[in-house]
Amino acid sequence: MTPEVPLFAAPLAALRDGHRGASHPLDRPVTLLAPDDYGPDGLARIELEGPRRMARALVIPFLAGVALVGVDGVLSVDTGDVRRPVKVDVVLDQLMRAVADLPEGPAGWGPYNRLRRLHDLDADQCREYLRSVIAATVRIVPAYRPPTPTKARRPPLTLDQQREAARLRKAASRDALRAREEASVRAWLAERDPLVGRVNAAELAEEALAWIEYADAERAAVTEDLEMHDDRIAAYLADRRLRQSTLSSSEELARRRPAVDDPGDPPPTWEQVAAENGYPLEPRTPLRRRFYEILDGLLGHERVRSHGARYYVLDEPLPKDL
Repeated sequence: MTPEVPLFAAPLAALRDGHRGASHPLDRPVTLLAPDDYGPDGLARIELEGPRRMARALVIPFLAGVALVGVDGVLSVDTGDVRRPVKVDVVLDQLMRAVADLPEGPAGWGPYNRLRRLHDLDADQCREYLRSVIAATVRIVPAYRPPTPTKARRPPLTLDQQREAARLRKAASRDALRAREEASVRAWLAERDPLVGRVNAAELAEEALAWIEYADAERAAVTEDLEMHDDRIAAYLADRRLRQSTLSSSEELARRRPAVDDPGDPPPTWEQVAAENGYPLEPRTPLRRRFYEILDGLLGHERVRSHGARYYVLDEPLPKDL
């Protein structure tokens, strides 16, 4: 007849042998020698479950209802507000008394009966074994992670607020583009001969816009040269690593694949080219109407019409640092 066992001991009673080949050391069986008057040489050889397997079958059910967590490798009780280390000796005393009160099980309950036998033959050794089981419990309970502080979420924007935010983004983008256009016109003025006397506005626009477009094309060319140089450096370093490997020492590889030449010094950066030639760092070609608007503001003069054309009339040369 199957005996009635306490609820916490049901998983232990259901535990069966067959884990001698477990990969984890804490899952492999533990063999202990206990004094036994009826055993050979007065000793009994008792094979118990690995500490981690026994922790799942005995300690976790025994402490059911207690929120166990691991805090920096220490088995602790989580009360919600604080985490306190488990009082191992108190749990051991309770567990030893519980094991002592377990009824004898049928022959098929191998791990259950061997734990009872160890307790009957050598209580001190059983206590140390159960101490190792409690220590292994921290490896199977969840590790405590402090809650992530939640950031206060902003309330969703109203439709009017969304429209205003979009308007401000567009205005900021437009202002940034207009600032690049003005900086480009200023750079052109600083590089050309001083304006003085009667100057044709249309010819100025043609000259300025062509200069700014050329600066923008130069920036694209310099950027492309730098990217190509980076690619050549990567190819050179990859070829060098290959030839320094074991395979690279073969003459056949050298014949089949010529060595990649050293790319040498990098080309000048756009900042260097712009400083040398007086180009703006971020050239942007304005529309003709926008160019006149910028130039009117910089010169402090509006164009005057004469014989079907528009002119700027300047009595004195403009300073370079407009």
